[in-house]
Amino acid sequence: MEHKTAQKYLNQVRHFLVCDKTDQKRLLEQCKNLINSFQQENPDAEFAEVVTAFGKPQDCAADLLSTLDDTKVAAAQKKRRWFQRIAIAVVSVLIIVSVSTAVFWYSKYSYQREFDDEFILVIEPPVEGTLEEFWAAKEQEAQFNGGK
Repeated sequence: MEHKTAQKYLNQVRHFLVCDKTDQKRLLEQCKNLINSFQQENPDAEFAEVVTAFGKPQDCAADLLSTLDDTKVAAAQKKRRWFQRIAIAVVSVLIIVSVSTAVFWYSKYSYQREFDDEFILVIEPPVEGTLEEFWAAKEQEAQFNGGK
């Protein structure tokens, strides 16, 4: 498989092949052989030409799946739907947990920002002073507060 257009087409066909891995490998190998022979005849074929020759990737996959037993295909489709539902459920739970955690931590943050009676808000910048000035201010504050 030398051409990127053929690989792109096969990747799209693989996406639409809903069957077990052994059947998928076998069907993709058949499709790969057909595309290789087409590319040998048309070495400069673009993606649109590949689509024109083999049909849309979903139509090609449907043709390949038509060779399989219908019960196998139905079972594989049911299995894929269950995996998709499980993936959606896991992602939903992760989103709910993430949002809940964010709300919890935001409420903790906003609670921490509230002021109580014990907090003192200093609006002016600190001023350097001597130790004597500090003790004099403490004494004056104690007298103001009733000797405490």
